[in-house]
Amino acid sequence: MIKGRNPKFIELRNRYLVKRYYFWYEVKRTRRDDVLNKLAYEEIFLDPEYINTLILQNSNLLTAIRRIAPKTEASVMAFNFERALTPQLELNIA
Repeated sequence: MIKGRNPKFIELRNRYLVKRYYFWYEVKRTRRDDVLNKLAYEEIFLDPEYINTLILQNSNLLTAIRRIAPKTEASVMAFNFERALTPQLELNIA
């Protein structure tokens, strides 16, 4: 059995973190430092500086969710990163 952190769980945590950050910062229009503290002490339970680092490292996820711009908590939490991050096929009609 492999010891250590499961990369799949880390990916799921990061996606959840980005969704919650987007909800509090973009939808609820909460100040950034208040968002980091809320996530750190009420939801994710990681250091606020580490949460900031994770958000910066996962900026591609944040960009993907901003492109769609959901406006309710339910639509933010239902956001599908796989669909948003999958390159779309281009139709070349000549």
